[in-house]
Amino acid sequence: MEIMRLNILYVVAGVIGIIGSALCFISTLLSLIGILTKIGSFSLAYINVELLVYDLIMLILSIVSLKASNSLRVGGYAVRDNSIILIIMGAVMMFLKGGTGAFLVLLGGILGLIAYLISEIV
Repeated sequence: MEIMRLNILYVVAGVIGIIGSALCFISTLLSLIGILTKIGSFSLAYINVELLVYDLIMLILSIVSLKASNSLRVGGYAVRDNSIILIIMGAVMMFLKGGTGAFLVLLGGILGLIAYLISEIV
């Protein structure tokens, strides 16, 4: 019965991480589309390069956190590593842009690490 509860905790942590990663991915993609539409117009000099770089970094981080969240949801042997990856990615995304998606990624990593620590104690 205890193993079943831990599996549910892993699934919940993974699903929360997936939702957060998807929110970050969608918002970053929409922001990138908004920036890249300026390339075709005459206002090429007004492109905010800093925002473009932030969005590209956020896109890479959200893809990596989506992969780690899916692996955490499935469970397996790398639960601790995926939880730590989610915590790091969530913290970096909170630093860069903030928002609900980055917070959910961070929360999914923390829940996954708590579930791993409980499984090591029990």
